[in-house]
Formats: sequence, structure tokens, C-alpha cells
Amino acid sequence: MNTVETNRVAHASPCAVDTAWVKQTSLYQLASRRRAEVDVHKWYESERAGGDIGVHRAVVSYVIHQTLSRYEPRYESSR
Repeated sequence: MNTVETNRVAHASPCAVDTAWVKQTSLYQLASRRRAEVDVHKWYESERAGGDIGVHRAVVSYVIHQTLSRYEPRYESSR
């Protein structure tokens, strides 16, 4: 190992050592299922903005839009 590799290993984040358990959590699994929807949302929002909005902004925007759509008043037909 050269000096750069030694420093990289010595300064590795403790979280990066064992993250296999993360993939087993329900939150990770939900995020994995939603990834395709977020990617589509990111594309639309980037087109609206005229440039790439980035994944972090896309995730926040997606969550906001999904949350608001759940609480919008729904009007039923008065028949």
C-alpha cells in the first residue's frame, strides 16, 4: 500500500465499514423503490428550471409534492 492508500484507510469513516445492515431496513427498501420516481421527477423539475437541479433538491421536491398531494382536498361528485 502506498501512502495515499494508507491515509485513506486510516481516515475511513466508521459508517463505511459495515453498511450491509442498511440495505435490510424498510427505509432503504422504500427509497430504492422510489428511486425511479425521483429520477423522473428530477428530470421534469430540471427541465422546468432550465438546468440540472441535483439529486438532493429533487428528493426534497419529490417528498414535498408527494406529501402535498396526499393532503389536497378531494371533491367528490355531488350526484
